[in-house]
Amino acid sequence: HGFPALDEQLRLHRKLEAQVVEFQKKFNEGGGKVDQELMTFLKNWLTHHIMEEDKKYGPYLNQKGVR
Repeated sequence: HGFPALDEQLRLHRKLEAQVVEFQKKFNEGGGKVDQELMTFLKNWLTHHIMEEDKKYGPYLNQKGVR
């Protein structure tokens, strides 16, 4: 649908994937755990990215006739 901020969205999602892989790597090597760093990361992703960045899609797609 030509979302103008798609490149930025893709960049942010690739960054998220890299961060998740790093947490997983640490965990699998025995050095990772569910700690404040992981919880802060998840909270920030949920409250900032999903609630702000991803919600930008809605109005744009609605203008394009997607409901």
